[in-house]
Amino acid sequence: MKQCIEQLKILECVVKQCIEQLKLPLTNIYNTSLESGIFPDKLKIAKVIPVHKKGDSRDVSNYRPISLLPVFSKLLEKLMYNRLAEFIERNEVLTEAQHGFRTKKSANGFTDFYKKHPGSNREKNEPNWNFFRPY
Repeated sequence: MKQCIEQLKILECVVKQCIEQLKLPLTNIYNTSLESGIFPDKLKIAKVIPVHKKGDSRDVSNYRPISLLPVFSKLLEKLMYNRLAEFIERNEVLTEAQHGFRTKKSANGFTDFYKKHPGSNREKNEPNWNFFRPY
């Protein structure tokens, strides 16, 4: 696995050094992907490495898969995430209580919110989702 990670870091260094030459073609590919809503199949290919967790190394169930993604795939994913997060914030799609996977929000923040608004769901006759609270 160490060798794979080193190879990926080398590729990332090459991409950074050649970014001026790659900027226009990557912009076209990424804009086309974002406009069409289609993630290019070639960017979906990852190298999967089994990493030993613990126990008997001969037992397959003691391994977990790690996917090493191409740098171009990670860049497009970051672009998609940024656009989606911006859209969600700008259009107030999520409620103030939604804390997971949001910038400047955390599980602790959710706990604080829930403490301030403990009965809000019951008063509205909505299901109480506090079982998602971290322990």
